[in-house]
Amino acid sequence: MTTTTLARSDGPTQFDAAAWLEEHAAGDILMTPDGWMTEANRPARRIFRLPGGQDVRGLSFRRFCRQPARFAETVQAIRTAGYVGSWDADLVAFDGRPVHAVVNLVGDFEAGFLTAIRAQIFDISDWRRSQERTLFGQRIEAIGRLAGGVAHDFNNLLTVISGHAECLSVALAPDSPMNRSVVAIQASAARAATLTEKLLSFGRRQVLQPHVIDLADLTRRVEATLRRAVGHIPGTALPGEPGNVGLTGHRDTFFRPLKDLRIKDEIQFSTLEGDFKYEVESLRVVEPDNVGVLAPSGENVLTMVTCYPFYYVGPAPKRWIVRARQVVR
Repeated sequence: MTTTTLARSDGPTQFDAAAWLEEHAAGDILMTPDGWMTEANRPARRIFRLPGGQDVRGLSFRRFCRQPARFAETVQAIRTAGYVGSWDADLVAFDGRPVHAVVNLVGDFEAGFLTAIRAQIFDISDWRRSQERTLFGQRIEAIGRLAGGVAHDFNNLLTVISGHAECLSVALAPDSPMNRSVVAIQASAARAATLTEKLLSFGRRQVLQPHVIDLADLTRRVEATLRRAVGHIPGTALPGEPGNVGLTGHRDTFFRPLKDLRIKDEIQFSTLEGDFKYEVESLRVVEPDNVGVLAPSGENVLTMVTCYPFYYVGPAPKRWIVRARQVVR
């Protein structure tokens, strides 16, 4: 084994030239034209992570190729057009780890017939990973620039929204019922402005400082919005579970479109568990105390409840029930 002594400020160190060459040398494999391996040098065994006592004879080079057809095409090109074939290969090691390599195949011919193939394998996995990290950094930088541009334009829109909301606040009487809506607009604009500031910081690659969030206070601030959203009725099946899924919502917000449904209409229901499709099978009006519509079911059904009539002023006296059956395709 060849070693070289290198001088350093903290004393001499041994540099094993033979070990370095073996670590960085190309793998060399001899195989039959069908890809059955007969010989493999130590770098090739290292590249493919072969166990120490593993005999390469009987192993097919195809098993290390993610695209065996590419190997076959290269061998065919060697048979018909020349002696050397090369391609950037996505390989897989003996233990399943990915290997990126440049593979050169050299054909051995006797009397015009291909008798053997020698493969030279140059492991470029580290270089490929470095390239992927570089490309990932470039994509992140591009996303940052895009986010900065979008945030800048959105900030201009927020200025207009906030300005008009302020004008409405001044113009409305103190006891006007519209004041609550104006306050909600101003609060939402303020939250959007905070988000815009974060996007601008991301676009400028600034470091954001984390801060503690009071979840109770955040919930109180969005309580009015949550009260108008669609909610799950306790005691019924959860979305994605078998049985009768009960949902309720306000007739003047999210469930207003229920008035336009007809029998056989299709409802698309998306949850974290997946997307579900239902077909409307009944529409009816019931009394508020009629809870039979929420009874458990042996079939997968969806029951949506809202107040009725839809345009009634004040607390509505009835309930509009939409019943739909899940469509399995």
